[in-house]
Amino acid sequence: MQSFQYTPYASLLALSALIAAVLAVYIWDRRGATGAKSAAALMVAVFVWSAGYMLEFMGADLETKLFWAKIQYFGIATLPVALFLFSLDFSGYKLWRTTPKLAFLLIIPILTVILVFSNELHRLIWPAWSLKFIDARTSILNLEHGPAFWVNFIYAFILLTASTVLIIQALIRRPKIYRGQTISILVGIAFPWIINAVSNLIYHIDLTPFALTITGLAFAWSIYKHHLFESPPNAFETIIESMNDPVFILDMRNMIINANSAAQLMLNLPINEIIGHHSSEVFVGQTDIFDVYQHALNIREEITIGPESQKRHYEISISPLTDRLDKILGRAIILHDISDRKKAENAMAISRDQALESSRVKSEFLARVSHELRTPLGVIRGYADLLSEPAYGALSELQNKAVSEIIDSTDRISGMVGELLDEARLAAGAVQLEIEPFNPAEILEDIKQKLSVLADQKKLELNAELDPDLPAQLVGDPTRIHQMVTNLTSNSIKFTRKGEVGIHFYLHDTNQWALEVNDTGPGIPEEAHESIFEPFRQADSSIPRIFGGTGLGLSIVKHLTNLMGGEITVKSEVGNGSTFTIILPLETVEPE
Repeated sequence: MQSFQYTPYASLLALSALIAAVLAVYIWDRRGATGAKSAAALMVAVFVWSAGYMLEFMGADLETKLFWAKIQYFGIATLPVALFLFSLDFSGYKLWRTTPKLAFLLIIPILTVILVFSNELHRLIWPAWSLKFIDARTSILNLEHGPAFWVNFIYAFILLTASTVLIIQALIRRPKIYRGQTISILVGIAFPWIINAVSNLIYHIDLTPFALTITGLAFAWSIYKHHLFESPPNAFETIIESMNDPVFILDMRNMIINANSAAQLMLNLPINEIIGHHSSEVFVGQTDIFDVYQHALNIREEITIGPESQKRHYEISISPLTDRLDKILGRAIILHDISDRKKAENAMAISRDQALESSRVKSEFLARVSHELRTPLGVIRGYADLLSEPAYGALSELQNKAVSEIIDSTDRISGMVGELLDEARLAAGAVQLEIEPFNPAEILEDIKQKLSVLADQKKLELNAELDPDLPAQLVGDPTRIHQMVTNLTSNSIKFTRKGEVGIHFYLHDTNQWALEVNDTGPGIPEEAHESIFEPFRQADSSIPRIFGGTGLGLSIVKHLTNLMGGEITVKSEVGNGSTFTIILPLETVEPE
């Protein structure tokens, strides 16, 4: 059973609720005007908030106050949405208001109301509540705010901020003689914010409903006394005449009822041969344009106008023209000349196709030449091996040295040919990974054994480290992984004169593992960090002359890394060595 008692605050809140109710009825009677429906909804929300707050104040016990505090949320939760919708109408963004978007805006208010009325079950709105006396006879509801309350508060703040921004934009766009209308609306929005901040300092009594009544009055005054949303004299002519794009205004019969100077210039016709004529008469030979779009609204497409020798490309924009009752009266058609842009796009497309064709031809050539070179190189290597066998007779020391040089040179050229073939196949997307289980420890040990000879020749220390947390069995292409790490390690050995080279396999995170190669070499300039992964590019143009090679090793590593869905990075400073890290997806063998 609810109980009430009189309090002086109730009279003020009753007046606030009464004003809001009268305004809601008054505005609803004029609901045909743009923005009137959302303004009426705003006043209804103010009425519910004010009336509910009045009954909360008059409640004599905690149960009564809590009940009416909940009822208020029908207004509190929906008021920011109503205000935002009104701001959209006021600012000319009415097309944004569709049923799905309106439903989306109401999700949080609906959830908030549900949570308010079920608060005792979860306490997400108010974890705790109690009575607090502000004088001998008057008590207020003291509420502790929970997370759901703050979610609704932030959502309301976002909508209020967006509403203010929309009104300010309208203030900037509107002619000076109409800025009084906009300023009154802006004051009406800002006033509740100020009052809310002040009311928090006065015994926690919320005066926001009073301020929102002033907001409604400001809106009503601006709409019905200043004739808000009515077109100012000659505004249409002023706007379209100042546009550089051709603008045509058509009625529902496709008769041209207005056009600007840019339209006359485009058609090379005087205004009296455009206005008052059917579009088919004006656009001779182009009747299909308006036939296709004669019923289209809110469309933006590209079209061509004129004979082939004088063809121009345009972006056509069609927008409906409506009255205050949303009845469609005609269409505004804007033609934006994009001929220069289309020429540039076509030139870029031709250049792109030429570049792609050139790249394709280059890749095919490299693949063909590399493949053709492998056969004679294999023959040379085979005969060199035979010469080194005793069956062909003993060779002198000088002959043995010559055969060794032939074998070394053949191996070096074969390696370069292999890199060229790999690069061509990778660039053409012809490489397929051979996915299978493998042991990373075995790969690491094999690489260390094979490259230790090179490191020892340069008196470098070659270290190999395996993270104990890395699974013993992984899934991937072990041959390509071996190739990637070998390329990086041999590069580090090649360019490092003293110190050490390190290889590290480790667990990067729960979903990735990493292959890292570091050295104490000369380092790479920062500006070259990206270019070193390009084919045939090296940080220093003198490197091929000094160290040899094709400059394809890092490019191949990057191609393979991308093919495996990984990422390669380099950290290096001149004089402080380099660290290359390949991060790959972690795929392990499923237990049987």
